[in-house]
Amino acid sequence: QDSHKFIQHLLAIKQQIKSIASNNPLSTINLLGHAHLDLAWLWEVSETWQVAEQTFSSALNLQHLFPQLTFCHSTPALYEWIEIHKPELFDRICQQIKAGTWEIVGGMWIEPDLNLISGESIARQIIYGQQYNRSRFGADTRVAWLPDTFGFCWQLPQLLLQGNIDYFVTQKFQWNDTTKFPHQLFWWEAPDGSRILSLMSSEIGEGIDPLKMIDYACGWQTNTGINESLWLFGVGDHGGGPTQDMLELADRWSQSDVFPDLEFTTAVKYLDKLASRADSQFFPVWKDELYLEFHRGCFTTHADQKRSNRQCEDLLYQAELWSSLACIVSQQAYPEDLKLQLETAWKQTLFNQFHDIIPGTAIEPVYVTANEGWENVEQVTTQIISDALNQIGDRISLPKPPTPEAMPMLIFNALNWHRTE
Repeated sequence: QDSHKFIQHLLAIKQQIKSIASNNPLSTINLLGHAHLDLAWLWEVSETWQVAEQTFSSALNLQHLFPQLTFCHSTPALYEWIEIHKPELFDRICQQIKAGTWEIVGGMWIEPDLNLISGESIARQIIYGQQYNRSRFGADTRVAWLPDTFGFCWQLPQLLLQGNIDYFVTQKFQWNDTTKFPHQLFWWEAPDGSRILSLMSSEIGEGIDPLKMIDYACGWQTNTGINESLWLFGVGDHGGGPTQDMLELADRWSQSDVFPDLEFTTAVKYLDKLASRADSQFFPVWKDELYLEFHRGCFTTHADQKRSNRQCEDLLYQAELWSSLACIVSQQAYPEDLKLQLETAWKQTLFNQFHDIIPGTAIEPVYVTANEGWENVEQVTTQIISDALNQIGDRISLPKPPTPEAMPMLIFNALNWHRTE
């Protein structure tokens, strides 16, 4: 009832907070806009393209209103679709990339499952992802951005480093339902000794919530001893990204003299700063797979998808093997149209390895589309294999059969060791 007394009481509380803050400084919370977009989950793939267009347009419009906003997004497969179908939008994105306010993260073709797919598939995810990033954006992406993947095989650091990727980022292990993952910042070491600096980030899909931000910053400082944290903000899963309300809130809190400083950054700038610290060599080391307890069913659900994936991986390997040998025996250059066929087939396979498709967590219509993709890959690769084996067979001199009814048979072994069957 006494407004003057009420305001005086608030100011007194503020002075107490300032005293606490000066003794326990949280110097900076770095902000990075993000919009997690599952390529398929509770919606079909066809809807994803529309959501991507809306999300990217929204981010660009907000950057016009708030020039300080930095925004990151992964998935070259999405950018390729935008480039083909929405070239004007793609040009606007490229302008922001050049300006340094739009960051390409995720050096893989999509954000794949990394429990079930083969080593060759992981390599292809990196090869085709980085190839696109170089050709369209002028450089490899240095961050493996995998916030939602359901666990990670132990070999991954070695493959990422070979793909010119310096950092690994996820937030998924905050979902563990039994064992709390002990580290937020650590070196992840593969069996061969390769190490990649790894960040367990703040949760995705959050807004500008001062209580959550302070809670995360305090937990980060307690766990790592570092007083600069990274806060990812923006509506996620079904796209969306930052909103005007979030940015206005950030602007208001940046003017507070009791709240940590708020600075917009990029993932690479923040991670480079962490890597350059004098004590970075003493960050904890993790020598094991990264196993997500919460999604244990991803290994068995929709077994038909696992089977189709493995069949297509095998057919793609054989298609390239026999086509290469056919070119050698015929002394001809590798055909450009064949390269394109195989790249298209690989990209279809890589797309179906998305972390909500092959683990079996999506709605049923998603698998109708996925099965069409598997069938197409099988048809294309089977034909390529047949053509290649015929080319090789045509150049083999067969002995005369001992009897008229005898038929010669050629056996081809695609494995790297002797076999009997």
